[in-house]
Amino acid sequence: METRMGAQSSGNRAERARLVLLRKAESVFGNSAKARRWLGAYSAVLGATPLALSSSKQGRRLVYDELTRIDHGNFT
Repeated sequence: METRMGAQSSGNRAERARLVLLRKAESVFGNSAKARRWLGAYSAVLGATPLALSSSKQGRRLVYDELTRIDHGNFT
C-alpha cells in the first residue's frame, strides 16, 4: 500500500512539474497555443521535443532552463 501511495505521490509531483513547464512556456510565448506548439516541436538545442523530455526530472530542468534562456533573449 505504501509503495502504491509513494508512486502516486511521485506521479503527482511529475504532473505538477509538467504544469509548471506549461505555465512557464505560456509566459514566454504569450499564449497557450504557442506554448503547446513549442513544447511539441523538435528542438535541436535540446535534442528532442520538450514534451518528451518532460518525463524525467533532468529533462524538465533542461526544458525550464531553455525557456528561461528564450525569455531572456538568449537564442544560442
